[in-house]
This record gives sequence, structure tokens and C-alpha cells, in this order.
Amino acid sequence: MIGKTLGHYEITGRIGAGGMGEVYRARDTLLEREVAVKVLPPGVADDTDRRARFEREAKALAALSHPNTVSIFDFGVEDGVAYAVMELLRGRTLADEIGAGPLGVERTLELGVRMARGLVAAHEKGILHRDLKPQNVFLTRDDRLKILDFGLAKRLVEPEAGESAATLAAETAAGTVLGTVAYLSPERIRAASADVRADLFALGVILYEMVTGRNPFVRDTAPETIGAILSVEPADPEGAPPALLSLLRDCLEKDPRRRIASAREVVARLEACRTAPASDSIDSLAVLPLHNEADDENADYLIDGLTDSLIDTLSRLPQLKVMARSTVFRCRDLHDRPEEVGRELGVRAVLTGRLQMRAGTLVIRAELVDATDGTRLWGARLRRPVGDALVIEDEICREIADNLRFQLSPEEKDRIAPRRTRNPEAHEAYLKGRHVWNRWKTPEAMYTAIGFFERALALDPLYAQAFAGLADSYSILGNVKAISPGEAYPKAKNAALQGLAIDDGLAELHTSLGFVQRFWEWDWEASRRSYERAIELNPGYATAHRFYANLLTGLGEHEAAFEQASYALELDPLSLILLTVVGDTLFYARRYDEAIGYYRRCVEMDEGFLPGHTDLARALELAGRYDEAVAEFRKAEALAPKGPPEPSSGLAHVYAQMGRREEALAIVEELKALSTRRYVSPYGIASIYACLGEVETALDWLERAHREHDQTLVWLKVHPRLDPVRGEPRYERLLEKMNLL
Repeated sequence: MIGKTLGHYEITGRIGAGGMGEVYRARDTLLEREVAVKVLPPGVADDTDRRARFEREAKALAALSHPNTVSIFDFGVEDGVAYAVMELLRGRTLADEIGAGPLGVERTLELGVRMARGLVAAHEKGILHRDLKPQNVFLTRDDRLKILDFGLAKRLVEPEAGESAATLAAETAAGTVLGTVAYLSPERIRAASADVRADLFALGVILYEMVTGRNPFVRDTAPETIGAILSVEPADPEGAPPALLSLLRDCLEKDPRRRIASAREVVARLEACRTAPASDSIDSLAVLPLHNEADDENADYLIDGLTDSLIDTLSRLPQLKVMARSTVFRCRDLHDRPEEVGRELGVRAVLTGRLQMRAGTLVIRAELVDATDGTRLWGARLRRPVGDALVIEDEICREIADNLRFQLSPEEKDRIAPRRTRNPEAHEAYLKGRHVWNRWKTPEAMYTAIGFFERALALDPLYAQAFAGLADSYSILGNVKAISPGEAYPKAKNAALQGLAIDDGLAELHTSLGFVQRFWEWDWEASRRSYERAIELNPGYATAHRFYANLLTGLGEHEAAFEQASYALELDPLSLILLTVVGDTLFYARRYDEAIGYYRRCVEMDEGFLPGHTDLARALELAGRYDEAVAEFRKAEALAPKGPPEPSSGLAHVYAQMGRREEALAIVEELKALSTRRYVSPYGIASIYACLGEVETALDWLERAHREHDQTLVWLKVHPRLDPVRGEPRYERLLEKMNLL
């Protein structure tokens, strides 16, 4: 080929060859620049499959424009020779760099972020690489990273046929693609359907290899390598920080349903690893509930309150990631296995201990453990009267802060200073209120909690946290329509404002206010300010990140919403509701397959969690997987509270999408009849009519929803079910009324 001309490209030298083609250096005679020209090897130009792969690579690259993917300039056929013209890269492959030895954590994180960003660009264009490996990652002389060789890429919208076992066996038997096999995900080996998570598995293998210098699955033969991929759990790399270990485990999860769901999430977690404090400091912590040694129910509220207070106080430190309440309470049975908790949650340290109540006396044994090696960093046996719970909280918090191995600034010391009452009885009432509020979200429980919070305020009228409890309780009563939202939300707002007048530095109060501003007042910018202030005051407050994500989603700010929700999930990784919140940010961004992944993780974690099933069903519906959606809605019906069965608006939507019009309308009539006995969302009925294509009727019900101040209208701008009414003048006027244009 050297000396020949293809189009206006003069071949000047040979660079190399691979299974997908030969690569030459060439001169672009029109633009006077050097380029790389890839051609099909001699003798295979007539091979239909090879030719199709070659063209697929060119089209995939043409769809991309990203600093971390190689750029294509031209494609053509001349004298029967198919060729693709790309940027000329000078440097080495990642395989060459790894071959010189492990890259270390910092270099791995640096290059890993760039690789993951390249995958984000490909996946968001609907392109699955399918052959990601160190040989296909290039590092230029000026240290730019480029993902190469999209020859096996496929469009995600194409039907997935899988690779036949016979083809795989033939390739591996020839001994020519062992490197490729070692990066295949289990589902691809089994010839099952594959999506972006197959690339993320390969990325996990590469990250592991960069840290350790070796592939975790490679064995002496190809069949042994395949067996390792399918059945062997790699050992944790020595010296890797807990957050990176957690990410590696999530990437290398053998079940794709449990694997990390998006390259964008990988980017976020790698960047979080890069900004973490030095490894000799405690950068992450799980506060486990104290073990109730005597199994005394009277001690439960103290254990819950102590745990909540410590989490709340310590999460105000920006350099310390503290696992949120719902996650640590799921690990409460592991109180005697702190190293296991550390591995599971990806945290550096674990606070654990035991509590007994003896004749009005609290006996607490607590210890702070380095989860990486089981070292006891601090320990104490505390014996105090029950009324001294406040003193115990302060003492433990102070001891932990002193043992974090980093210096606290005066401002940070002020952040963890006590912000609560000094009245023991008021504090006990508050703890009992929060205990009830956290465990049961029924109207009856909320009234009970309100009673405790009001008692706390009667004992100490300046107890700001008790006002936050009141605000949250009234918001729930309004949200579930136990009392009129027009009565509940103003009470919630008034409580939040009273609390803020006492302590403007309490993140919980700003979050409570932001909720009312969004759900009831539809004051989006005020709500944004409240959530941002809450996060500024307490960066580790997962609830603030969660509700801020909801706000941003409703405003159509999908990328920012995903970042907030993902960080909340990082703080509270075992939270069922946060899995659905991350799923929601993807659902409303029309990234249905990724949303389905999060919803499935939720219901697999707890089959009895009803919202997980309804959210999963909704995403399956919008993805066009109607039979699966119906099945999930049926599961949700079975989990509903006992009593007379109620009409399923979810099923009505699916039936409407399926063209089962009469069944959908029958459910609508049932909903209308039910609305004479209790509240039924007009917005929900409107969206069913929209799915049926009855645009004017849908708009009638949407306008009624606005008149009745239906809180579900917060999703008006972004809900996919309302697509049939978008662009209608009446719909646009509604958006304008709600300041959503």
C-alpha cells in the first residue's frame, strides 16, 4: 500500500495491523496534514461481515465528537479498497503502560475518569463499544486518552442477537482473542442480551488491571478464563481506598441487574475518589445503631435518636462522608462485624457499640474501628443517667472528631457544636417523636409524632429541631391528604420559619421549607435556594440532595438532578427510596433502560417495597415493554394495604398505551366514582386521557388539577405520558401559569 493514493490521501508508511484492519500513516494532500488511514486487509474486502464491521466502526466514530474518542475525518472505497481516515495518534496503548507495572491509585483514577467520559459520550449516542480493553485505549505523547477500535460497536437500538457460543468457541480455540475474552461480561459470554453495563464490566476489569498490573480473570487457557469471569470474585486490590474498592465491586458485579448502571455514575464516583482526603485520614464513616443488649423496647427511641444525632452532626463536616440513616439501619445486625460493614458500604471507619438500660441508668460501650484492618481507633465505656443522653451524644461526637486524623478548622468545630436543647425532658420528647416519625409514615403515626414535638416545644420553646419535626409531620399529612393540603402545608411552612428564626444554620429546616415551596407553593427558585442552603450547611445530608434532585428533575435539569440523586445514593447506598429517586432522574430524562436498572435493584433489595414495583412498571410501560409493565403493576396491587381493591391508574395507562381502550376507560370511570368518596388526583386522570389520545379531555382535567392545586403538577413539564398534549396552547398556558416555561 505504501506509495499508493486513496482519494486524496497518499500512503507514506505502515503503522500496524489488527483483526479489524491495517493502519497506515498518510498525507492529506488537500489539507496538508498527516492522518491515519485504516483499510481492510487484502483478501477480506469481499467478506460481507468484515466489511459491515468496518463500516459500522466508521459510522460509530462519525456519530461521536469527544476528546476521549478517536476522531474520523473521511470514509470511502477506491478500487475495491474500503478505507477510513482518522486522526493520527502518536504514543502508546494503555496495555503498554500497564505492561510496565501497576499504575497506582492516582494514575488509575486520572485515566479512569477520561475513559468513563469517553463511554458516556458513546452511550449517550446509543453506541455500545463491546471490545473495550487496554489495547484499544491509546495515550498520546501529550497524555491525551483516546478510545479506539469501534469495529465491534453496535447501536443500542438494534436488536441484540448475542454472540453464538460456537463463534466464541472458535475464536478462543484459535488462541487469538484471549485478551478480548478476558474483558467480556458474563452476559456476553452466555450470549444473552447486553447493554451499556457490558462496557462498564470491561471498564471495571481495566481499572482493576491498572491498579494491580494484572487482569483479575486471565488464566492459562481461554476456557479457564471464561470460567473465572463467570464464577470467581476477584480479591480486593491492596492499598486501594474503600471508595474505589466499592466501585470496582459494582463494575465487576456478575449480574448486570446489580451492576453499576451508567458511565456517568462511574465518572462521578471516580471523581469523588480523586477528591477524597489522603488515605491516612478518616474520609468516610458509618455510624451503626447501638446493639440493644437487653432487647428493651424502651431503649429503642434512645438508640434511634443517638444514631440520628451523630449522623446529623458529623455529616456537617465537608471532608467526611457519613452514611445516612436508612443504610446504617439495614446493617444493624452486623454490629459485631465492622470490617464487613466497611467493605459493604465502602467506608473507612465504623462506629459500633452496645447499650443497656438498668434502673434508669444507661450503660454504653462504643468503639470506632478502622474498617480496612480492624484497628480500634477509639473506645469507651460510658455510664450515665438516662436523662444525660445529651451529654453522651456530645461526648461521643467529640471523641470521634478528635480521632478522624485531620484537623478541624474553627468553623468546622462550630458546625459540630451542639445545636439542640439543653432540656433533657424536651430532648427525650423530641427523640420519641423522631422515632415514631422514622418508623411509621401513617397519618396516625404523624399525629403521635406531632404530639411529642409539641411537648418538646412546650418544655423548650426555642428547640429548633422540634420545629423541623413539626414541619416534616405536617408535610406528610398534606402529601397523603390525611388533612387538607391547604391546611397542612401552611402549618408546615410556619413551623419551618419559626425554627429558622431560632437557628438559621439547621439544614433540616431549610430542607423542610424547600419541600413546601416546591410541592405547595410552586415557587421553584425559592425552593432551589432553600435546598442549596441546606446542602451548604450540611453537605452530607442525603435528604436535601434527594429533594433537590426531585426539584431539578421537574424543571428539566436532568444532568444536575442525576448528580444530586447519585450523591444522595452514595451517602445512603442501601436506601430503597433513593434507588427510585435516581431511577426517576433517568426516567424523566427518557433514559428508560438505565432507570429500569435502578428500579430493579430496588425491588431485588426488597420485594415488598411497593413504590419500587410501580416505578419499575411505569418505566417498562414507557419503554414499550407492556406485558412486563402489567405484571409489575399486578405485583404492586398484591402489595397494597388490605381492604377493598382500588382501581389501578397505572394499569389504565398501560392499557391506553397498548390500545386496550375500553379497559382503560373502565378504570377511569372507577377512579371518578372513587373520587366522590376520597381524593383522587385529577392529574392522574388527565394523563390517562392523554395516553388515550383524548387531548381536549386531558387538558380539561389538567386545568382542573391546577384549580384544585394538585401537587402532582410538579411533573407537568417533564412527564412523558403528557407528550400528546405538548404544544397545545392550553398546555402552554398552564406551563406559563406555573412558571415552567
